[in-house]
Amino acid sequence: MSIITSLSTHWYHIPVFLTFTFMMLTPSKFFKKIDEVILEEPVTEEMPVFTGARVIVHTGDSMEQLARDEHILNNMKKMVKISRKKHVKQMWKIKLAEFERGLRFKRYVQYPGV
Repeated sequence: MSIITSLSTHWYHIPVFLTFTFMMLTPSKFFKKIDEVILEEPVTEEMPVFTGARVIVHTGDSMEQLARDEHILNNMKKMVKISRKKHVKQMWKIKLAEFERGLRFKRYVQYPGV
C-alpha cells in the first residue's frame, strides 16, 4: 500500500524518467522529434514565400534622431573631460569610441556615397 501511495504522490517522476530514458537510448530520434514538435513552424497558405532578391531601402535618420545622437555625443565628450579618476576617464573614452564607431557604421550604411 505504501508503494501505491508513493506512486500516487510522485506520479510526475514516471514521465520524466521515460522521457530521459528515451533521450538516452535514442538521442537522434528524440531530438528529431523535439525539432519537429517545438522548433518547426507549420507552413500555412497565409505565410508569404520570398523567392526573389530582397532590396532594403533606408530612409535615413530623422532630424530628431540626429539631434539625439549629437546630444549623446556631446554628453559623452563632457563626461570624458570632467572625469577625475583615471579608470573612470578610460571607461568613458571606451564608451565614446564605441558610440562613434556606431555612428560611423550607421553613416556608412544609410549614406553610402557621402
